[in-house]
Amino acid sequence: MGRLISVYDLTSPAQYSGSLDDYLVAKWKGKGHHSAVGYRKLTEWFNKHCLQSVYRRHGRSDTKARLDAEYEALRGEDVKPHERQEVLADLESDGIDGERLADDFVSKSTLSRHIRQCLEESKGTQTADTDSSWELDQFEYAGQQYHDRLAEALSSLDSKDRITGATAADLSVRVTLACPECPTRVTLETAIDQGYVCADHLGTPRDGEE
Repeated sequence: MGRLISVYDLTSPAQYSGSLDDYLVAKWKGKGHHSAVGYRKLTEWFNKHCLQSVYRRHGRSDTKARLDAEYEALRGEDVKPHERQEVLADLESDGIDGERLADDFVSKSTLSRHIRQCLEESKGTQTADTDSSWELDQFEYAGQQYHDRLAEALSSLDSKDRITGATAADLSVRVTLACPECPTRVTLETAIDQGYVCADHLGTPRDGEE
């Protein structure tokens, strides 16, 4: 994190008087006028901040729509290979090494370690009625740790020629909740959005939902 902040000359937004680290903590905790955000959104914000810095340095348009679309393309998730290559070629025409930029994007676990270990920050004990995202933070942190460990194992299998191409393959780790009474299975995100896992056997929908 420190290297990227230095290399990309990153600073906090103009309207914020503190350092970039202070700003990250404020967004994470929900201090001041900020609403608390989880590691996923905070990681996305930081990586797009890096992207924006590079674009401005090379005189490239940095509209929000462009940053959003090209960030997703560089990450390579749910993007067709030829579409990613088109973005990489366009970046190269502006003198930007898109592959190197993508390699510098931080993960949720890296950002989490930076906040919790380097900056020694925590959200403290949360109460049941606190409007916070600490539960999602825990899922995100655990999921990223699990993902990183699996990626290491796949890399080893690839190097041993046990699974050719394992390192280059896309690895997806998702939390799925299953009803013990019927075949219903939903992702964690879906369960949070609808407020239940299975309407028939595990609680009832929120008021106004069917």
